[in-house]
Amino acid sequence: MRDFIYDKYGYYIDEEYGKEFDYKGYHFCLEANTKSMQELVELNDFVHEIDDQLFNKGVYIIPSRNNDLAVLSEFGQLSLVAVKNFKVDLKMLTSLHLTYLQNNPMNFLSLTTIKSLWIEKIEKIETKIMTSLKMDDYVYHLFLSSTIYALGLGETAVQYLEDIKIDFGEKIYYVTITHKRLPRLTSYELLNPFNLIIDSPLRDIVELFKNGVIDENELINILKNYSLSAIDASYLLARLIYPSFLFDLLDDAYELKKDIQKDILKYYQKIDKEYNQLKYIHTYLINVYHIRPINWLID
Repeated sequence: MRDFIYDKYGYYIDEEYGKEFDYKGYHFCLEANTKSMQELVELNDFVHEIDDQLFNKGVYIIPSRNNDLAVLSEFGQLSLVAVKNFKVDLKMLTSLHLTYLQNNPMNFLSLTTIKSLWIEKIEKIETKIMTSLKMDDYVYHLFLSSTIYALGLGETAVQYLEDIKIDFGEKIYYVTITHKRLPRLTSYELLNPFNLIIDSPLRDIVELFKNGVIDENELINILKNYSLSAIDASYLLARLIYPSFLFDLLDDAYELKKDIQKDILKYYQKIDKEYNQLKYIHTYLINVYHIRPINWLID
């Protein structure tokens, strides 16, 4: 990859860092994508607009030596993204959310679509992944216990989405710029243009919570910055219950042959803690937003 980056972009890296590296205060990373050249131009302009309006730090999809915003490789189409390294806090994330908050009936989340995606992932775990992974005897026991527990959470989350549809309808209009995944609060994760999507701001908050960046009290405090309705709070609870962290791990093991044994052990060790955190947030959401309760989360 070092030779590829030099040949296509002219950056010489002293060591082999894979697809990402730091250079002159910026974090660089090659991002796989299938966007057209026009879409890449528009995306580059859009992320510049976000940065200019809120942060004024620096983010770019880097042109190649041939002045293209994407190049072909043996791995498919790749674009090189550079984001200035700077410290990010929760206020910056909230500012991004609130600045681009939508109030347009044409922009909404479909609970039916989300439910279908969650069911598809659950079925993949049950029918393909669980029977395919090879682990040593000790870890396999933890893997099996963790996965069965997670599948139960997934089924609960899917049913809760259906309950939300019954209570409020199937559209959520409280949407803004958010992220596909937000495992940590870094400038690159915040501004990577290929990580930006339109979704509920609660998606990011749940991601930070599940990755241990914030705890349950910080999550509740962050919610006070948003004007949430009962349907938004219900959607938050569904996302909290849905075990995307473990499901993503299992998918990486299946698709990318990633060794997740240490990650499985960590997940298993945190199940009781996360269950208690979930109960605490569940109680708060019921008391403040008066949403539909879940029996097994009530003391």
